[in-house]
Parts: sequence; structure tokens; C-alpha cells
Amino acid sequence: MGPTLRPWPKLGPVAAVINTHLHFDHCGGNRRFAGTPTYVQRAELEAAVEPDYLVEWVHFDGESYVELDGDAELFEGVSVLFTPGHSPGHQAVLVETDEGLVVLGGDVTYSMRELIDGATPAIRRIHELRPARVYLAHHEQPWVPE
Repeated sequence: MGPTLRPWPKLGPVAAVINTHLHFDHCGGNRRFAGTPTYVQRAELEAAVEPDYLVEWVHFDGESYVELDGDAELFEGVSVLFTPGHSPGHQAVLVETDEGLVVLGGDVTYSMRELIDGATPAIRRIHELRPARVYLAHHEQPWVPE
């Protein structure tokens, strides 16, 4: 049995988009936000070529990429952590919350076991931040470190 396709949620005004990377399953909605600043690593934008990327989903009328070079604070309480590996310019999104740091890890790994074990340099960068929760794009439940 495959994954359940869920409808787009109703959204209020969107001030910015942050892509962890530009694989089709992570940037396919970008065109819905044409003209909205979209934060991505320069290395990822440069890597977004055929055959590994759906270039027509990356580049479209109204694209508005803001290119980053490594770790960056984007807004108060929202920053990105450069975590290459899955793709050349992969980044995780860091959000400061009342419960502590929440990491939106994208595809830093597909494996919850690899995440927990700190199996790669990119994952170890996340561990060093001592997050309260880490979400992976392809897992429904987050990792909550002990």
C-alpha cells in the first residue's frame, strides 16, 4: 500500500519558502509561490540539472530564488544548516520554538536509525545542536532525543 496523498492545506499569506533541496518531491510546489523569496543553497541550484532533477520544476516563470552559501540566519528564530550529502546543496531548516530547537531535516537521511545513530557528518551537525525534535521529510513522526 502506497503513501496517502493529502490535499494542500489552506494557507495564509506566505512570506518565504525554504527548500531543503530541489529534488522534484521537495520543490514541486514552488511554482505555486512564484514571486515569493525562495531560499536555497547556491550549490543546490547549480546542481539542479538533468537527469537528476526535473529542471522544469526548478526553473519557472516567476521563480525568485535567494541563493545561500552555507549556514545562514534567515529570520528571527529561523535559520538553515548546510547538510550536503543527499544532494550537493542540501540544507536543514532550524526553528527556535518554546519547546526548544526543532529541525526540519528534509532528506538528510531516509533512515530514522541513521538519524539516531549520527551516521553521517551532516547528521552529526544536527546532533551537535542538541535539538528538541528532528523531522525527516519521509517520516510521519519526529525523532525526540532522550
